Amino acid sequence: MTVTVLLAAAAITVLPLVRMVRNPDFDTTPDQADAVLVFAGESARLVLALELIDRGVSDTLVVSLGTNEPLVAERCGSTAPIEVLCPEPQEIDTRGEARMFGALARERGWDNVVAVTGDYHGARARMLLDRCLDGAASFALVDWDDVGWSVVRNEVAGLWVARFLDRSC
Repeated sequence: MTVTVLLAAAAITVLPLVRMVRNPDFDTTPDQADAVLVFAGESARLVLALELIDRGVSDTLVVSLGTNEPLVAERCGSTAPIEVLCPEPQEIDTRGEARMFGALARERGWDNVVAVTGDYHGARARMLLDRCLDGAASFALVDWDDVGWSVVRNEVAGLWVARFLDRSC
């Protein structure tokens, strides 16, 4: 009986999280935002962010750990033609990035931002950024159809911790 209850509880809490990771449901990216924020990760995130900047969504790009990205390293600290900020979070994880983005938004008076990350990472990034940001956040997601189950497992674990164990910003 106890094993059955534990398995049922696991299924009730974990299966919806797997769906959130594998099939993210996000609104469309707005035409205008105060800044485009890039969560650290695959360089495709930065490529998508630069496409948004080129489309005129914002004239401010914030790249977490940006100095490690060759596409942006030379631009860090520039103000023209766009402002490029490359901060490093105190904690090198999604929660640390969300805290850093939230603090920067409060400091700069930003009301709305577009955050860029991988689609498998979107649910957790949104949950944490929503907790840390006073304004509105939209997301632009890089499509990763071929992400492996080990990545999904790690994301589900992180999402479970963020949802049930550590509900802080």
